[in-house]
Parts: sequence; C-alpha cells; structure tokens
Amino acid sequence: MNKIKSLLITIILFTLSPSANSQMVVGDTLPNFILSDIHGNTHDLYKYMNSNKYLCIDFFGIDCDKCKSLVNIFNDIYNNYGCNTNDIIFLSINNKNTNAQVSNFKQEYGGVYPAISGIEGNGKEIYDSLGIDCLPHLILINPKKIIVEDLWPINKESIDSILKLHNIKPHICNEVNINSNINKQNLISPNPATDNIYINTTIPANYNIYNLSGKILLTGKIHNNNINIYTLKKGTYILKIYNKTTFVKSSIFIRN
Repeated sequence: MNKIKSLLITIILFTLSPSANSQMVVGDTLPNFILSDIHGNTHDLYKYMNSNKYLCIDFFGIDCDKCKSLVNIFNDIYNNYGCNTNDIIFLSINNKNTNAQVSNFKQEYGGVYPAISGIEGNGKEIYDSLGIDCLPHLILINPKKIIVEDLWPINKESIDSILKLHNIKPHICNEVNINSNINKQNLISPNPATDNIYINTTIPANYNIYNLSGKILLTGKIHNNNINIYTLKKGTYILKIYNKTTFVKSSIFIRN
C-alpha cells in the first residue's frame, strides 16, 4: 500500500512540476541561442534583439508538406521587410536534419532566407527548449526578448497585419526607385556569379553587400559597372545600391 502511495505522489509531483520541454507561450521570455546557418553565418539571437530588432522564427521540417508550400510566402515576407537589414530578422530553424539536407530543401523549393539545420546549426536545442512539437510554427519576439505572437494562420495577409500591429513597416528589398537611370530589368549579371558582377546602371553609385543575416560584408563605390565578389564565400547575398546616401535599388544574388 505504501508503495502505491509513493508511486501516486511521484506521478502527481511529476505532473505538477514544470517540464524542461514544456512549450513556451506568448508572454514568455526567449532564452538566448547562438546558431549557425547552412552557410556558416552565426546568429546570436540576443545580439539582434539588443540592437532593437524584432525576431521572427519559422520552425520547419524538410518532410513537412505545409512547410514546403510556405516557402514562397516566407520569401515574400523576408523580401518585403528588408531582407534582415531593417527592423526585423527572419530565421528558419530545422530540428532533425543536417546542413546538406536543409540546403537541398532550400534549393528545391527556392528559399532565400537564412536557414539553420537541427544538427550542425544547433537548431535542435531551441526546439527542445521551447517545446516545439508541431510544424510549421511561426513566432514573433520583440526587442525585449518576449514572445509576443504565435502567428496563425500562416499567410501573407495575416503576417502583414500582425507586423503592422507592432509598428514594423515594410522595406522592400527589390523595390526600384523612380529613376530612369537605373535599368528596371536585371540589375545584376551574371547571376549566379563567381568572381565579378556587372551592375546595370549609368549613375555614380555606392554599394553595400550583406549576408542573409543582415551583416555588411563588402562596401564601396561601383567602378566601371563592376564589383569584385571573389572574397565572398559561396552562398546567397543581398546587394544594395545607393546614389550618395539615397537608397536606389537592391537585389539578391548567388555567389558560386
């Protein structure tokens, strides 16, 4: 009888005790994680939020059919809100797969935003800590490190509406200023490129090249419509063109 009582007490205490894997909810504080995407870029989540940026995390799986159908939606949102160079950072985090598997998924379905694998990228750690057990799953974290939204339904209109509530304004990466001196077709060629990219412009211009986490890697003036990208690792990058300090246009390109 005493053994049964002890067993019952143990079960009750286990049930009432907070589990390390209990799912975090809106209002909870996000712990910090330092992750690495499939291109080797480091993502320190608290560093982003300490820079007064929001963070939107897309939890996905390579075998999740709904996740596959959401790639284009997330591409649009990532592009429409600055490609991680403005007020919000977008990351896609996987649980169980390797860098190579996640890279193949991105290539097959066309993802352009930073993706973190569960194995080499340390994505599994954040799944375990937050108790993520269903996919796809999107959350929004504010600069105070508080989970403020569990985004559902997952569609462009709903996400736009929620971001607007938090005063996060669109900043379109591929938007063209009204400027007849910038060719509205094919800003960059070739694309993908290996050593150099040709910029289709007839005005004096400066440029910044960012990785997908929003870090500036190259900056300078455009000479003879040419930018040398030899020092960049293979991967996907964002080029922004400026006329003096005025933003003109940006485009995404691939370095092979």
